[in-house]
Amino acid sequence: MSKINFYLKGIPNDEILEKLKKNDRKFFENEMNLPRAVILSVAHRGMREIYTTGKFIPLRFWNKKERVVKDLLETPKSIAESGKWLKEKKYELEKFLANAKLKYQTVSKGELYELIKGEVKKSKDVDTLEEILSRFTLEHKTKKGTSIKSNTVKKYKSLMLHIERFQGNNQFTPSQYSNNWVESFIIYLRNIAKINDNTLCKYITALKTFFTHFKKRGKIIPADFNEIYVSETEQIVNILTKKELTILENFHFESKYEDQIRDVFLYQCYTGSRYSDIEKINKNEIHTARPIWEYIDKKNGGMIKAPINKACQRIISKYLYLPSVLPIYKNQVMNRKLKTIAEIAGLNRMVKKISSFDGNKKEEYFPLYKIISTHMARKTFISLSLQEEMPERMVREVSGHKDERSFRRYINLNDTHIDKIIKCWDAMNDDANNLIG
Repeated sequence: MSKINFYLKGIPNDEILEKLKKNDRKFFENEMNLPRAVILSVAHRGMREIYTTGKFIPLRFWNKKERVVKDLLETPKSIAESGKWLKEKKYELEKFLANAKLKYQTVSKGELYELIKGEVKKSKDVDTLEEILSRFTLEHKTKKGTSIKSNTVKKYKSLMLHIERFQGNNQFTPSQYSNNWVESFIIYLRNIAKINDNTLCKYITALKTFFTHFKKRGKIIPADFNEIYVSETEQIVNILTKKELTILENFHFESKYEDQIRDVFLYQCYTGSRYSDIEKINKNEIHTARPIWEYIDKKNGGMIKAPINKACQRIISKYLYLPSVLPIYKNQVMNRKLKTIAEIAGLNRMVKKISSFDGNKKEEYFPLYKIISTHMARKTFISLSLQEEMPERMVREVSGHKDERSFRRYINLNDTHIDKIIKCWDAMNDDANNLIG
C-alpha cells in the first residue's frame, strides 16, 4: 500500500509548546506564527522518498493529526491556496501509484521525481547549511579582499548550529528567510539559547553578511535588514591596576604550573597581545638586539612590533630551555587557572559587570578573580599605557587596532582623564585670575 503524507519541518513537540504557552506567551505566539517548510513523504513498495514542496505553513494553521491546512475563517488566502495545492498533489500521486499497482508496474525514483518535479523540489537537491557555509567561506572576501579568518569561520559555524536548532533541520531554504523568520530567530536566540544582547548583535550582523553574500549570487532571500534593529550595550572595561600587576608579578606560587600561567598572562599584559598570537609565538620572532617581538597578527594579518620591556625579558629568560618562547596552554585552561591564581594572590577587588538581555540591563559585582581572563590582559595593556600618557597612535600600533571604535572598547582610563581635566581647568582659572589681579 502506498502512503503519501505531508509534514511541517522542525515543529516543537506538544509538551514544549504547552510549556511555552504557560511560561512565555510571546515566544509561543512566534512559534505558532513562524512559516515552516512542508515536506512530502512518499512510501511505495519498500521505497520511501522525501521531497520539499516549496510551501510554507505556520503551525497555527496546520492540523498535525490530519497533516493538512486547517479550514478556518481566519486562514489567510495564500495559506488556504497552499493547502488546496497540497490536497491536489496528494490526490494526483495516490492516483498514479494506485494505477501502477493495478498494472503490476514498478515505479522508479526517477519516474516519481519526473511526475512532481515541475512544482516539487527533491530534498537531496537542496543545499544543506554545511554545504552553503563551505561555499560562503570559499567565496566571501573581507573589505580588504582577503579570505575570512579561522576565528570568524568558527563564529559562522556557531551561527549555522543555532539556525539548524531553530529550524529543526539543516536545510538552507532561501525563500523562507523573511523578516518574520529573522525576528523569530532573534526571539529564539534570546529566550531559548539565552544569548545576551551583544552576542546577539554579532550573530545578526553575521547573518546579514551571510544573506547579502548569497543575494548577490542570485538567491532570493526576502529578509530586509534595514527593517531589523538590534543594538549592543556598552560594557564596563575591567582591568588590572598597576598595583595588582605588581602583586601578581611578585607573588610566590608553590605550583610550577600556576607560576607558568602567571608568567604567560603577565607577558600578555606587557605586550597587549591576543592569546591567539601567544599560542603561535616562536623564537624567531623575538629580537634581542632591539628588544621587540615582531609577529603577524593572527586575527587581522598585520605586522605587529611589540616592545619587550625588562619584565618580559625576565619571563622569556626563564623558559629558554623550552622549544617555544613561553609555556603554551589551551585558552580554556588559561582562563580557568587564571581565576585560581588570582584568588590565591588576593586579587579580590570588587568590580562591576553589566549584562543585557532584550534591552534590560543588569548590573552585578564580582571579585576581580572571578572574571579575570586572558582577554583582560590586552585591555590592561591598552588602558595603563594611555593612563601613562602614551600617545594613542603608538598604543594602537602595538595592539593592532585599525579603527577607533573597536579600540575604544578596550579602554578604562580609571578616572585619570577626569583628574587631568580638573587640573587643566584649575590651572587656566588660576592664570586668568592672576591676569585680572
